[in-house]
Amino acid sequence: MHLKSENRLFSCVEQVLEELAALCRGKPAPREDGQGYLMIQRAFILPVDREDLCALYSQLRQCAALARALGGRLPPLAQPLLDWQGAAVQALECARQNGRGGDILAHLPKMERDLEALYALAEGPREALLAAATAQATETLARIGVKKS
Repeated sequence: MHLKSENRLFSCVEQVLEELAALCRGKPAPREDGQGYLMIQRAFILPVDREDLCALYSQLRQCAALARALGGRLPPLAQPLLDWQGAAVQALECARQNGRGGDILAHLPKMERDLEALYALAEGPREALLAAATAQATETLARIGVKKS
């Protein structure tokens, strides 16, 4: 796939990550309209890569929707979720700039520590769903990293 096209697809994913960060900071965040999913679906990439990017995009949208639904109950989870989001953005930026999946894999230990902190703070079913959706996104990022390596 052409580098410019790949950058545009990663930008769709990063836009959802930015929405999640805004929600963690208690700032109003516009809902992403889902056009990124359609763009990824139509991209000329290997089907397995398309599936992974679509899955990641959908999982991150689910995280953002759950964070939005938690509203006032999000603050205890906000910091580990924000830390996870920061590591995910760094991983994607490194992979995009260097074109290597190893850069994603290098950030996974930090993301997993942040995920453990998120699970430790999850008290109710909605918080547990948010942690589970974040875990799914972490697994998808790892799969993308392995495939790009």
